[in-house]
Amino acid sequence: KDGRVVLSKISRLKINDFPGTLAATLGEQIDISDFTDGNVFKHGFVIDWLRRAFEEEYKLSDYSYDSIVDESTFRILSLNFEGDIYNFALLCTVKLRLKFDEFNRKVGLLLSTEEAIELIPLKIMDIPKTLFLEKIDSSSFHPSTHLRLMIFFFYKMGYKKGGALIMKEAKCFNKDK
Repeated sequence: KDGRVVLSKISRLKINDFPGTLAATLGEQIDISDFTDGNVFKHGFVIDWLRRAFEEEYKLSDYSYDSIVDESTFRILSLNFEGDIYNFALLCTVKLRLKFDEFNRKVGLLLSTEEAIELIPLKIMDIPKTLFLEKIDSSSFHPSTHLRLMIFFFYKMGYKKGGALIMKEAKCFNKDK
């Protein structure tokens, strides 16, 4: 709601998903049961998957989810293949009904030691600079974070403007080296 992307710091206990790294924003495997019961294709499966992701990662009940997540803004941006784990991943975006600080106050209390343990805001206009960073406050990025941020930035800004802003940052980054 306030022009920020939520980064999630992955618990050190989540050993199957680069523990301690910063992810943009949450990741949830799509299971075959999300889109079929074995006989019938579930046409609304992506929304069911989105609800499950928020429930599992942030422990949101249906009531909390409905008051926080604006499903009408949900968009699938790309389909990626994660070669290290042989997984197809949907890259999606959805707006929250709350500003980051409100979201963090409500969800921060619900975070578990098995999933995300901390939420960090990232201004959309700071994405180009972030694409050239290896860490934020000593936390490395999840291997998918830079790709997710770049695709989202192109979605928000358009390819021409987004590309120009990223290239401008690249020139600054290369000067500093």
